[in-house]
Amino acid sequence: MQRRGGKRIRMDEPPPPEYENPMTPMDGG
Repeated sequence: MQRRGGKRIRMDEPPPPEYENPMTPMDGG
């Protein structure tokens, strides 16, 4: 079990706008 999640979203805090943004190239479209 990895406690440190690089790109893992935490339910404690809201996800960044880049995560729910389909326009971002990071998501890969």
